[in-house]
Amino acid sequence: MRNLFVLWFSLGGLVWAGAEPVVALTLPPGAADRTSRVRIERFYLEGAGPSALVVGLPGGVGLVLEPTAAAVRRVWTGDFPNLAPVRPGAGKLLDAVTLPGVVRFRDAEVAPVRPGDARRVPTVLFQGYTWAEDRVALRYRIDGQDVTDHLRVLPGGAGVERRWDTGNDRSVWSHVSEAGEVRTLARDEQGRLVLDLVWERAAP
Repeated sequence: MRNLFVLWFSLGGLVWAGAEPVVALTLPPGAADRTSRVRIERFYLEGAGPSALVVGLPGGVGLVLEPTAAAVRRVWTGDFPNLAPVRPGAGKLLDAVTLPGVVRFRDAEVAPVRPGDARRVPTVLFQGYTWAEDRVALRYRIDGQDVTDHLRVLPGGAGVERRWDTGNDRSVWSHVSEAGEVRTLARDEQGRLVLDLVWERAAP
């Protein structure tokens, strides 16, 4: 199975309609792994699907995103993973990436952000992503509704701001946790769904 995954990865992995290529923003020689701008890689991680994206945000906050489920699987604080030892090569098995630092958030629920009936798992289609210096945005079609998930570090580094733009849709959306707990999502002043991930009080 792992050899099959190496073959899949060597051939470029999954291709999504409308998706942009995965681009690694490589740091210059001698630079610290704690990124000063967004860095994105696709790699294998325990607890996430083979299409997972590993995203480094400025200030030492990292995300593991699973686009096929519109999910954040991990959030950690620390350096960006050292990927050199796990890159595939001739005759080499691909090992899972180890996240350096403190894991602040985990979620393994299938398609945890759901419109309408939270008991029903929606259909998720990943449509690509964009990024700027300090944020990343992922585009999905969930049950036929186009949405965009915007993520960036909260001021003070106390968590991740996660806002979902649902366009003109103002219906009820929910988040379902790994434990099965259902939380109805509120909206901000711009009408976006609020899914902030906060782990400590911001510095005064």
